[in-house]
Amino acid sequence: MEQGTEDDPVVAGCAGGVCYLNIRQSQLQELRRRAHVQQQLDTGAAIASNPLSAIFWGIARLFTDDPNKQAAAAQLGVATFVVAAAGAGGAQGRQQQIRSVAPAQPQRPVAAKVRPATPARTDTTPISRTESAPAQQASSTPVPVPTASPTPTTLRLPSVRAPRLSAVQIIERLERHVERQNERLALAIRHGDQQYLQNLGLSNTQIRILMCPTHKLFYATYGNAMERAFARAIRSDAQLSGMLIDARKLSGVVFPVRPGGGRPLRPDFGFISGELQGFIVDLTTPLQAAGKLTKYHDKTIVLTYRTPRF
Repeated sequence: MEQGTEDDPVVAGCAGGVCYLNIRQSQLQELRRRAHVQQQLDTGAAIASNPLSAIFWGIARLFTDDPNKQAAAAQLGVATFVVAAAGAGGAQGRQQQIRSVAPAQPQRPVAAKVRPATPARTDTTPISRTESAPAQQASSTPVPVPTASPTPTTLRLPSVRAPRLSAVQIIERLERHVERQNERLALAIRHGDQQYLQNLGLSNTQIRILMCPTHKLFYATYGNAMERAFARAIRSDAQLSGMLIDARKLSGVVFPVRPGGGRPLRPDFGFISGELQGFIVDLTTPLQAAGKLTKYHDKTIVLTYRTPRF
């Protein structure tokens, strides 16, 4: 039996379709978080793979806010699309098979040209030993064999590459950056660390707003500071800096246009390489997460943070 603690008790619950009767609360939360990340990736891949999944997912969003039901609708679109494609492919294959059948042609006689056999040797004169003597002498003469000069061998060591991050590992790394930067920003506001805020590139007006949590623009300014802190953390990350770019001032680079046309969109960040190439990343609060998914339609990774109370 698992032994819990006061801060981390033993609970029962389900995560990713598997139920647990004796598991620590922290472990269950981690399993649920991983399942949620994988569900986001599977739903995005399903929507991008065929139009039916996008339609089913959009209809589900009109009737429910449950991400599990929305994901199930997207997967139902995949199954429907596969069945429809298989039916169309079978009909086309049968048509091609009918067209390819042609009546058999009668075999034509082939004229064979017969060559006469070579007559065997009838000469029975024995071969004298003296006739083969020169040949034996020539074969007994040693023939020098040329030897190649040894060439130096160059030893090439295989290049060592850093392990490629999977999609789940990338998202987990992004979530850790968001959590750490949120804690660091809140600590700077509580302690009045204006130097930290200046290093983020905030203006004096923005810093004064952050020093006054009751200001009407505090939450909007806090979100801007979070984006700056997150962008700086990504630039310092050796594994993510090469695949993720800051797209806040690069309109149309990562996600050119909204679905159905219109003006170019400008997400917060975007992947230009790696397992999530083509995905965009938006940093927002939990209350605005659903709106971001609707705005960008698909291939969207929403990272959320909660603004602390001051």
